[in-house]
Amino acid sequence: MGLLLQRDEGDAPHQNIEGTLDLIDHAEEIAIKARQSKATNDDLFRMPWVHLGLRALRQRDESKEARVERLVSCDVVLFLWVLALIASQSGWRLADIGHYIPNSYEDLGKVWFQELNRFAKSMHTVEETQLGQLATYKAVAAFLVSGEPDGGPLEALSEELSAIVRGKKRLTNRVVERHTRYFTETLKCHWNDQPNKHTLAEDFGSILLVHGQILGLLQYARAVALSDIRQKYPSADIDAAFDAGLACWPKLAEWACI
Repeated sequence: MGLLLQRDEGDAPHQNIEGTLDLIDHAEEIAIKARQSKATNDDLFRMPWVHLGLRALRQRDESKEARVERLVSCDVVLFLWVLALIASQSGWRLADIGHYIPNSYEDLGKVWFQELNRFAKSMHTVEETQLGQLATYKAVAAFLVSGEPDGGPLEALSEELSAIVRGKKRLTNRVVERHTRYFTETLKCHWNDQPNKHTLAEDFGSILLVHGQILGLLQYARAVALSDIRQKYPSADIDAAFDAGLACWPKLAEWACI
């Protein structure tokens, strides 16, 4: 998250940081109350959980499974709300970040690939034609390794990108850092005759790194961190609860920038 708040010297200081921290503190207080079963429906029908609608509210005679599903949705929304608030104080505040988080867990890897593909197209290394999916993976992999002296592991990277999109491989920090390093070196190579843009390449790499780490953390949360909850409450629909939280992202990002 720290990378989101980086700014160049001479930039105006963040104007609303105290207000942002107050919003985070208030949401955290309600979340703690919810964990202790002390939060009222009036508490939970406020920002940021209002976007969950009835899913955020405790129902009469609520089952243990329903409570777990509700808390999973609320926790995902809380994380995204904090992210949106921090982003509103960073370089992301000027970007259209509504598409940065998908509304389904299954699409987290796809969003990462789409971001890489977007840059590849902007550099005209991938044409705007209808390529087959396998060809697109190879084209983006070729873009990423084009800054490597030896050409890089083209085939292995292409297969890895395919596995990430298909949900067969998670975006671990190691994977994201490696992709980002390739990406940064490629931009520097592309701008070889414009050394003044090398700092910009580093900046783009930093933003991409943060985005990938956030997507990877969400993948880890559902696939690993919630595994004990799945075993304890096998009849609870954790996947649907998680996706319900993700679906709130566009509204949260919009509200945070108001």
